[in-house]
Amino acid sequence: MSVKDKVVVISGGAVALAADSVDAEGLFQKVIDTNIVGTFLGVKHVLPYMESLNDGHIIVFGQGNVSEQRNPNPGPSIGSATYSVTKIAIRALARAVVDEERESNVCVMSTSPDATGAA
Repeated sequence: MSVKDKVVVISGGAVALAADSVDAEGLFQKVIDTNIVGTFLGVKHVLPYMESLNDGHIIVFGQGNVSEQRNPNPGPSIGSATYSVTKIAIRALARAVVDEERESNVCVMSTSPDATGAA
């Protein structure tokens, strides 16, 4: 990568798998804050710089269709459902930013590794 390359990779990765946790709402909020809010803030803070250069690449880690995901240990886990929702939201955020930044030459990409491919 040369000095001229402007690439930012944003990967929120909080997962809360406890279905019967005493603080299920707190775990839910932690996953939302890490994955959605963290990605939003990362994009928000890097965009002005990339726009000023009329160049740059942002890569976020979202998720495809929920039916495409294979959970090797299915069970009653609000955590995995929350994780899926946040990753789909990241994908939607990336699509919206693509539309908004079309004229600024900033490339936004959402990649969707599966649970085993993300390691």
